[in-house]
Amino acid sequence: RNSISNRMLSWFNKDKDNDDDENKQNDLQQSIFEDNEGDIKETPGTTNDNIIPTPDNYPMHASCILKDAIELQKHIDNLPSFDPLVPDKMKPINQKDHHGYTAMHLCVLTSWNEGVDILLESGASPTCRSRAGWTAIQETISTSQRELLKKCFARNMAEVREGLALRSPIIRKKLCEKDDFYVEIDWKFTSWIPFVSRFCPCDTFKIWKRGSDFRLDMTLIDFESFSWKRGHISFIFLMNKETDKAEFHVINHSEKTKQVTNKEKELEESK
Repeated sequence: RNSISNRMLSWFNKDKDNDDDENKQNDLQQSIFEDNEGDIKETPGTTNDNIIPTPDNYPMHASCILKDAIELQKHIDNLPSFDPLVPDKMKPINQKDHHGYTAMHLCVLTSWNEGVDILLESGASPTCRSRAGWTAIQETISTSQRELLKKCFARNMAEVREGLALRSPIIRKKLCEKDDFYVEIDWKFTSWIPFVSRFCPCDTFKIWKRGSDFRLDMTLIDFESFSWKRGHISFIFLMNKETDKAEFHVINHSEKTKQVTNKEKELEESK
């Protein structure tokens, strides 16, 4: 862990007088590993890759490397405001440094628990990917930091809950704007291998859409003893107009059973 910290500290102490050839080589390496975000504007506060990285350019990241909780909180408080509906990777607190790491990544890699707590409480996302494609949650697993994994996973569950609360009214409005419909979809699998097609599934999906509600009926329910088991199952998606909370109903007409679930219930059960 000390070697990782020392290596990261050296990133902020590089000589500013690099020649043009070295700059071109760095630009080439960044172009190879850079995320494809041509249609996404830069995050407010994100610095240009051509600028020599220093603590002045990446204050949050420098605070994480130095493990300075006071400075980290100060820089977080000075971040610009943003639309809560923007993707996590575009939020200022999740900005990447010149190596493609977020502040959360650096806290995990240096095993700085206090920094992780500060960032999570301030709304940092543990699911943003580094330039190498790793999330902070994956980094906690690879470095066997179970306590940090629990914290990051709990924050991830809270992110899902917050995202649903923000987007549910928009989803319901968009669904209501579309015309109601009913459609049947016939499908089946076949094979050119003799006698195999008789084991391939086939079914007819019946789909209803009314307002912001959906219903899907199907007859395939299981596969046993080299044959498909038939029945009648309905999947119903309902959205409450008053609370904008979605519920998912699974109705087995053959066995006369019903199961009701919603995202909040699933999140509570996963704790």
